[in-house]
Amino acid sequence: MKNRILVSVMLIPAIMFFLASCGSSNRITVEDNLEEIVNTRFSSFLGGRHSIADFEGKIVVLDFWETWCTPCLITFPGFQRAIDDFPDKIVVLAATPGWSNSAEDVRKFAAEHDYDFIYVEAGRLSRQLGIRAIPYKIIIAPDGSLVSHGSGTRGADAEYQALANLVEKYF
Repeated sequence: MKNRILVSVMLIPAIMFFLASCGSSNRITVEDNLEEIVNTRFSSFLGGRHSIADFEGKIVVLDFWETWCTPCLITFPGFQRAIDDFPDKIVVLAATPGWSNSAEDVRKFAAEHDYDFIYVEAGRLSRQLGIRAIPYKIIIAPDGSLVSHGSGTRGADAEYQALANLVEKYF
């Protein structure tokens, strides 16, 4: 009985702290802060700094992922196929939220896989957006407007087709 009371006394503050941190006022929404998101400067794991604004005139996929995330990796061949078919129209920023991957993990992944992505660190932005599930994609139109955002994957073929449809729509 004493153990249950002790566990309850310790558990209740921990739960309250967790719930309070989930409601952080530092969060931003994609729709209301699109300009800030588009102008965020990301550090590339392979060198340099990039923002979505640097790619005006192209469809930009900001894809939050980590090397261990199987659903994330399922989408990558579809993204690459879209880049291969529309090289001047699509850019993929593979953005790690920094949950567990180190810079070395990302560099090793990039070296072992033949994807034409720009690998960037996006921990601060993922925390601001409150991203808790990956893959999480933000897709920006060539004019800088928001096309869509959300978590999950439809698989490589469906991700490719969605990007091909966007190319048809915007170009």
